[in-house]
Amino acid sequence: MGDTVIVTVSDGDEQQLVSLYEWLRQSPRVIADSKVTLESDPVPGTLGERADRINLSVASAFASVQIIIAAITLWQEVQENPAPVNVKVGTVIVQVDGAAPDDIKRITDALSGKGSASSEQER
Repeated sequence: MGDTVIVTVSDGDEQQLVSLYEWLRQSPRVIADSKVTLESDPVPGTLGERADRINLSVASAFASVQIIIAAITLWQEVQENPAPVNVKVGTVIVQVDGAAPDDIKRITDALSGKGSASSEQER
């Protein structure tokens, strides 16, 4: 796999991040093109770790990002109070917050460098 798409939950809620991770791992379209891993960092002052990001290893981030964004928006639709989700490809970060289908294309364009902004927020 060649590229990495990094996904984080905006408010740092570990439970929502783990829920999203499990959702992405159960999505046949996501796992067909991606290796999905939950990454953790040590918590200062403790012996434990805290899950803080999902890495999706893909052959081509720009070919897979639309599927990933669509899966994230579906997850947000079924959550009671979903947090906005940040998606990073290379140096571009966009925030996904209940994007509609037309917004998914705009977000995908921004991540692929076709959009005019380096960061967009959707609701």
